[in-house]
Amino acid sequence: MITPPTPPYGFPNPSDTAPVSAQRMLSALSLLGSAGVVGAGWVLWGGYAELLGDIISVTLQSLALLLAALGFASVVGAAWAMPHTNRRRPLLIVGAGLLMIVGLVTVLAAPIIVALLGGVFSVGAVIVAIGVGGVRADLGALSARLRVGLSLPFLALTVLIVVAGALQILVWNPLAKVPGRGLDEIYAAMAAADESSSPLPVLIWACFSLAAAVVLSILCAVPMLAALLPSRRIVVLGLALVGGTAAVHSMASFGMGMALADTFVTTGGDASPGGAIIAIVGQVAVVAALRVGLVERGRPVASITAARS
Repeated sequence: MITPPTPPYGFPNPSDTAPVSAQRMLSALSLLGSAGVVGAGWVLWGGYAELLGDIISVTLQSLALLLAALGFASVVGAAWAMPHTNRRRPLLIVGAGLLMIVGLVTVLAAPIIVALLGGVFSVGAVIVAIGVGGVRADLGALSARLRVGLSLPFLALTVLIVVAGALQILVWNPLAKVPGRGLDEIYAAMAAADESSSPLPVLIWACFSLAAAVVLSILCAVPMLAALLPSRRIVVLGLALVGGTAAVHSMASFGMGMALADTFVTTGGDASPGGAIIAIVGQVAVVAALRVGLVERGRPVASITAARS
């Protein structure tokens, strides 16, 4: 009788399963983290309705609430699947209902506080996704060339966001903010009003973002780090890098926005849709990072950790 070979690199057999509660808890973390990303983006980087249309704004709000509801449902499902919870299941249902009601009321009453908390929670979820994203090793040892090749699309997307973001802050938004004037006139007026139009914040943001993307590709080329950087962790890191680059873009634009507002007596928000588009791209990247890092083939990677332990 021939014994079938065991899967290499610590792969679990298809029959291996993790506790259902652990799977659902990681699924809940992915969903709630995604809700935090979308919700925080809609509240903190607003202006979607004015710049991209009401349908985009309503879609983002609805998506954040839907993801949060599904996340809470996954938490209840995880608790439901735990052993020795038969007697407590009615309490779980009541508690979950009250929690969702309190959450909805809080969202309506204090959306900024919820957005800040959701943003912090989503950062923690991304860190967990990066950590568990390397639990499952590749079927075969990837060469340095393949690992670098896997990181290059994220480097290219980071470069694209940096270029578009710099143009948005320094060119597109000033022209949209002060229609009828050329770029030289706008900068001359800000200088005359003693308002700073220094590109230094944009330069710092661009340099740090590009350096991080380049460092990721360099690390992927180091053979000694192959075990620490399997393909899935590279993807999660790359997506998180893209999301972080897009998120910090709004901070880099703050100084220029305030200078324009003070000089031309207008608001500090964007008048060009470029910033909102960059923000949405970043949110999509972070949501994808959570999905890739925490879920594998339709089930959370808890099944992998349990199989390997």
